[in-house]
Amino acid sequence: MKTFAIVHNVPTPYRDHLFRTLRDRLRRRGVAQVVHFMAATHPARPHWRVDVRDLDFEAVAWRDAAALVRWQDRHLNPGLIAHLHAHPPDYLLVCGPWASLTALSLSIRPPRSRLLGMLEANVRTVERYGSAARPVKRWVLSRYDAVTVPGQLGLEYLHALALPAGSPPRALLPNIVDERLFRIRPAPAAVAEVRRDLGIPKGDRLALWNARLIPQKGIGEFLSLLEPADLRGWQVRIFGEGPELGRIRRLLETRGLDERVSVRPYVAYGDMPLLYASADLLLLASRHDPNPLSVIEAMHSGLPLLVSDRIGNHPEALAEGENGYTLPVDDPELVRSVALRMFRSSDEQLARMGEASRARAERLWSSVPAGDAVLDAGGVPAATAEARAVAHA
Repeated sequence: MKTFAIVHNVPTPYRDHLFRTLRDRLRRRGVAQVVHFMAATHPARPHWRVDVRDLDFEAVAWRDAAALVRWQDRHLNPGLIAHLHAHPPDYLLVCGPWASLTALSLSIRPPRSRLLGMLEANVRTVERYGSAARPVKRWVLSRYDAVTVPGQLGLEYLHALALPAGSPPRALLPNIVDERLFRIRPAPAAVAEVRRDLGIPKGDRLALWNARLIPQKGIGEFLSLLEPADLRGWQVRIFGEGPELGRIRRLLETRGLDERVSVRPYVAYGDMPLLYASADLLLLASRHDPNPLSVIEAMHSGLPLLVSDRIGNHPEALAEGENGYTLPVDDPELVRSVALRMFRSSDEQLARMGEASRARAERLWSSVPAGDAVLDAGGVPAATAEARAVAHA
């Protein structure tokens, strides 16, 4: 049986769903999958903690030599590199071709495999196209047999690198989540309990903002534009942790927003579907955000969007005025104007936008078509009748 190996940084709930989807689609094509993680966990993402022994697909977490010198984001796995060269899979998918020392090594000197690359590229949050890095990245990608990006801004990024047209072949692999988790309609009593626990007064609407508390998320910049009256009838709950916590809380107090906006710790991934189902809006004013999964989760959950024009999945996720509005974060006056337009929307308008989000997510971020698309781009032969029979056995 042919083999399909994936090299990724750490196990995460959302990527694990992608790997399950690929495993199932590969089985139908008579191919076995194994996922190689460069580390078991990431210290800055405690809510991502997943034990590889609990995963329902074949996976290995390798020793990370880079962690010994506090380079957790620049993983180096000599054992993994040696293993793949000694036992090359038929197909090798490298997530982030230059995002780690391990991935860069596999890109420069690949095993005897068909080499596929997956990039989280976003042309609006990557600077210095004229720097020395551009020809290096272009050369690295030239080593690949195919490359996938999440959406239109990813394709524009590849164009900005001046890659020859169609070399390597490129395809879209949208960041998917398990839509079955989020397309729920819980009992009103369950929703009321969540809102009560969050301190949402009866009759107020709830806007969720899931983000690490770091400058790139633009939390302080957005809040500094608002007056307390702007949020009349709304409550904003920011779920996240990070170095900006103190600054954000001081800002809320200084501007008198603390009665309507508060910061909460991360919520366990399994509790997120009910949280989304209890909300009325997803808010995300990031200045730098490759392709946030919270947007896709919220859309499957039927929420309107008030999101930055800097997020990578913005062109696909948002139909202006249909399922939400864009925050042009480089124009503060316009940001406030757009936000007020959303905050003054009627219940009927919000409900209509939420249903439009749900329909758009189903059309553009369904798991099975996304999984098949990346396998087709990678040259994995289509399923035979014999392989389908084995997959169902």
